[in-house]
Amino acid sequence: MSVPMAQSRATNVPPGGTCPRDRILLRAARSDPRLRYYVYWPATAGADSHVLVAVHGISRNAREHVRMLAARASHHGVLLMAPLFPPDIFPHYQRLGRKGAGLRSDQSLNRMLEDLGRFTGRRIERIHLFGYSGGGQFAHRYALAYPQRVIALAITSPGWYTWPDPLRRFPLGLAPSAFLPDLRFDLDKFLCIPTCVLVGAHDTERDPQLRTGRRLDREQGRNRLERGRRWIRQLRREARQRGLTTRYRFRELPNSSHDFMENVMRDAMDRHVFRFLFEPEGKRNKSR
Repeated sequence: MSVPMAQSRATNVPPGGTCPRDRILLRAARSDPRLRYYVYWPATAGADSHVLVAVHGISRNAREHVRMLAARASHHGVLLMAPLFPPDIFPHYQRLGRKGAGLRSDQSLNRMLEDLGRFTGRRIERIHLFGYSGGGQFAHRYALAYPQRVIALAITSPGWYTWPDPLRRFPLGLAPSAFLPDLRFDLDKFLCIPTCVLVGAHDTERDPQLRTGRRLDREQGRNRLERGRRWIRQLRREARQRGLTTRYRFRELPNSSHDFMENVMRDAMDRHVFRFLFEPEGKRNKSR
């Protein structure tokens, strides 16, 4: 499933104006031109359609995310948005930011969503959220900080996770950190968010981008595959202790390693993400 080539080219649009349909656009927020995002608003999306935010990894391939996900967004009638977090402005976007070092990525996404609402003439209060690799780190931490804004969460191959531990300092756990002193988390509300983790079966390399350490390796695992399984297992455990029946899924992509395009082309990662986020459980079961 792909977008026709004429639609796959991104067009720069100024802060004003109204969002056209069926075009991939690069938008600068009216409140701050440093805040840029890609948007694709398919003709199939109604005025009250769902919004999917797709967050890139450290390659900053936000345009590729929109280009590869646009056909699925059109099929499901979803407004698609991909924030762009350049390294000179957002050096620590995966951790939501760091005091005294660039802009806060969580606060910046909120401002981008406000701008997207004005651009499309609608009010955006809640979103579906997807992140790949470093974007997966951002996505689950954003959901921990703003659980009231996230309807459902799907992440692929984060290098490591914030553990649902209230005694360890963020980003390893949920205790307040001097790096982001005003950041607070609501674990109980976060555990109500349906969550899916996808990881390539061959994503087991301990590459330079993978955060490592004796304690981290021991607690979370030695590679992305182990860490994804353990994190979902821990969320299930925490949810059961609270009497919650939240839907959690772990999916291994059998033919993939750590590459966004490979995950889409070899294992239809996009299909799995959209099915989890936007298809009712009964419909998914019947289509298997």
